[in-house]
Amino acid sequence: MRPREDRGSQDLTADDSPTARALAGSWAQLSAVVRRLHGPCAVHGRFVVERGEGWAVALVAWIFGLPAPGPEVTTSLEVRAGRHEFTWDRRFGTRRLITHQRALRGGTLAERLGGIECVFELTATHDAIEYRQSGARLCAGPLRLPLPRSLAPRVEARVRALGESMEVEVVLSAPVIGRLMRYRGVVQRQGDT
Repeated sequence: MRPREDRGSQDLTADDSPTARALAGSWAQLSAVVRRLHGPCAVHGRFVVERGEGWAVALVAWIFGLPAPGPEVTTSLEVRAGRHEFTWDRRFGTRRLITHQRALRGGTLAERLGGIECVFELTATHDAIEYRQSGARLCAGPLRLPLPRSLAPRVEARVRALGESMEVEVVLSAPVIGRLMRYRGVVQRQGDT
């Protein structure tokens, strides 16, 4: 493998994304729309946002700033490239949900929300990526403490090309509490109709 060029973050493309690095050889086989929407981009759509029930779900949702439920929530996503990670800035209505993705050794992807980082193994087909969570960690600065499965949040995610758009479904759950939220919908690039 040849060394990566040291380029400024403004020059990075989808081919430099953590998703591309985690998928390695499978990346080039993905449809162009899925590749394009995993690099620096701005997309929009409408999502169904569902939440679990109970006071514990409400408390966790408040702590982590999870979006309010709704049947047609206006949603936008801006993916920004940084030197070592990509920032995914989602807006569900007026609520922002920002995560940071980075590629790890061994073809895995880490995505951090606040002080929790989930690690995923990715599987690609021609038109889809499935994110299978393989671990979770508590983050404090550069330190990463593995969380036992009994304490770790669980994330299930899948994206799929749908013409020039991308269908997204994400489910977030927690031990004992159960499902925290699920969001699903279709996004397309800004300016596309």
